[in-house]
Amino acid sequence: MLKEDDFPFLSARSYESTLNKIESAWENFIAGEIIPDFNLPRNPILESWKRSKEMGVPYNLKCAPLKLNEHDIMVERERQHNLFMIIDSYLDSIFKIFHDENMAVSFSNEKGIILSIRAGKSMLGNCHGINYLLGAGWSENDCGTNSIGTSLYTGKPIQIYATEHYCKMAHSINCSSAIIKEPSSEIVLGALTITTHKNIVPAHTLNWAISEAQKIENAIEYHLQEESTSLMNCLFEMNEQPCIICKLDGKISKINKSAQMLGVKVGDRIENSFVFPKYSRFDELFDNTYKTICCKTEQRYIVTIIPWRIGNNIIGAIAYFQKESLFLNQGNSAKLTSDRSEFKCIIGKSPAFRQVIDLADKFSDSDMPILITGETGTGKEVLARAIHNNSCRKEKIFLPVNCGAIPKELISSELFGYVEGAFTGTKKGG
Repeated sequence: MLKEDDFPFLSARSYESTLNKIESAWENFIAGEIIPDFNLPRNPILESWKRSKEMGVPYNLKCAPLKLNEHDIMVERERQHNLFMIIDSYLDSIFKIFHDENMAVSFSNEKGIILSIRAGKSMLGNCHGINYLLGAGWSENDCGTNSIGTSLYTGKPIQIYATEHYCKMAHSINCSSAIIKEPSSEIVLGALTITTHKNIVPAHTLNWAISEAQKIENAIEYHLQEESTSLMNCLFEMNEQPCIICKLDGKISKINKSAQMLGVKVGDRIENSFVFPKYSRFDELFDNTYKTICCKTEQRYIVTIIPWRIGNNIIGAIAYFQKESLFLNQGNSAKLTSDRSEFKCIIGKSPAFRQVIDLADKFSDSDMPILITGETGTGKEVLARAIHNNSCRKEKIFLPVNCGAIPKELISSELFGYVEGAFTGTKKGG
């Protein structure tokens, strides 16, 4: 929220007399004398004057220090190439409006160093005289009170009139700065500054700077979203396993070719294609790994659901699927979310079938042996695995054995072992 002190307005009639009063206050402050008019300078300016004095900034500084040479500037701009593509395009559009005027527009990084600038023909002399140039440092540490340094220090937009500058070299200019932040992280990237000669009453330049800074932030956010989406699409299509992007309500918004082959459709809810634990809100499934079954093919998968963030905002989720056999062969069983949902992954709707599932779920709490009978292909192993994964032994190994494939003469030895030399009569010791 901007206060009146931060966002001043001077009428053309009172402008010159106000600058004279501020200059008198500045002279008294520099001399260590009492400032006669307690309404001038404004409080943010007076606080900045005090900081400047405490830091030992020379009030009679001739020009801003040059912090970066031409090569350093090029390196810094190249390091943030995408940012300066946006910044430069906006500076160019602003410059077209006043290229013959006594004005300049610049972008300074978070340290107050000017890295991009456009100046009108009538303003070039002022800029060169005080080093309002590429590579010059305009932080409060370097030049005392000025809109670049003071806005970066306070984190707020500010307009500073000629004689409000701490260093006398800048008493010939007015400047207005607005902070530019990285939209998602709120990290300060720098400041956009519009500078005019003091003879021009800056009635709307702060509004202008704020408006343009907001446009730049919006452009940065749009670029980041485009870049993120492009990268996501590339990774998405390259993945050989099924991948699904969902909205926050669980509706599918994008699928890759592997998911399409499983009969997954955009617009459906994800639980219509795969069996998931019950949930009241889709985001309850985020940041976890589950066993699931494809409803159409009945293939077993391990799915990891991660939130899809743009900056600090979660806009949906990405579900990565991997065949269960491949996942477990990679030694990932410990990553699976512990949940009694294993029975929910067994597909069947008939009352008799659901009764069997409920009974198995009930007896999975028992520590007694459980006998499951049924014809070949009816899912005895699936049921046994579900019981195991919901029992007190779920952290132990589940070992399926096809007893029908083992000769009866060997079954006891395979299950319970045998003594040394049982088959040949020979022993290692002779």
